[in-house]
Amino acid sequence: MQRQGWDLPALVAASMAHDERAWDELVCRFAGLVLFVVRSYRLSGQDEQDVSRLVWLRLVEHLGQINDDPAVLPDWLAETTRQECEKLVRFRPDTEVTRRSRLLVAIGMLAPADQDLLKMLSADPRPSDEEISRTLGLPLGDVAAARARVLAAVRANLTAEAA
Repeated sequence: MQRQGWDLPALVAASMAHDERAWDELVCRFAGLVLFVVRSYRLSGQDEQDVSRLVWLRLVEHLGQINDDPAVLPDWLAETTRQECEKLVRFRPDTEVTRRSRLLVAIGMLAPADQDLLKMLSADPRPSDEEISRTLGLPLGDVAAARARVLAAVRANLTAEAA
């Protein structure tokens, strides 16, 4: 909803001149566009807010270029929003792949018997302690302690690998 009588060039120029009312009007006019693009990526609420903030920050950084041709502002906002969303989406899988790779390395550092125990502990459905004891040749009373030791070793390996 347009609150002031500014046309787009005047609005951009006033925003460049640090007119707070003009900036608020600019954000008000185009927040729906930014939100529409962000929501098309189905991000979490926090990620939506983060991307939106980044887009407005990018606009502050590039407002001088937009001032040369204010008519490009809607397209610039839509494209910048898409770029920021795609950066975030790419970052998420990269982070997940890195985390999984680190976990595989940490597990690979375990002795084969410990790896076998970890595989059984992560099976679905998880075997009973009796089945684990029988399969791995562990005394039944040692299964819980072995589980704790192996999980601690994985945590230690993750910490050592991250350092």
